Amino acid sequence: MENYSNIKDLIKLAKAHDRQAQETIISLYTPFIKRIVRYYGLFLSKEDREDLFIEALFATLKTIDYYSENVGRFEDFLFINIRNRILDILKTRKVEVPIENVLSKTSNFLDDINLKEEIEEFEDTLTENELEVFKLYLEGLKISQIASYLNRNYKSVDNTLQRIKKKAKKFMESI
Repeated sequence: MENYSNIKDLIKLAKAHDRQAQETIISLYTPFIKRIVRYYGLFLSKEDREDLFIEALFATLKTIDYYSENVGRFEDFLFINIRNRILDILKTRKVEVPIENVLSKTSNFLDDINLKEEIEEFEDTLTENELEVFKLYLEGLKISQIASYLNRNYKSVDNTLQRIKKKAKKFMESI
């Protein structure tokens, strides 16, 4: 995004409250903003994520106003401001956010979000039963522990894991 040929000029115009420049910046950064919202709102309802997105847009406009080249790259400054606004909102709503999400840096954030998106895509291929077993398996539970927790027999859980592994292999080959 930073390689946009005249981002600095665009920011100067937007800081002067040029509406078209502001809209262009928001348009350019909307996919980035949506990723941040999706990352921090992963376990929220669709409506709550939409609220976070609107707040992130407001944070973007404030970021434009407060941005100065001596604070670093615009994208990094934007990320920090949006992240902080979202965390404030989640805190007021008493939503727990894992500490690793709070400490995420921009480069790690982009890698993490791509990985989370791939996991979500894979999870969409699973049945409800498989998803339940998959999540427990990812938490480190053994087959016997999953079977006990779900009140199922060992072989049933083992078969479910085998199906999940086959689906995971197919999924990884398709990426």
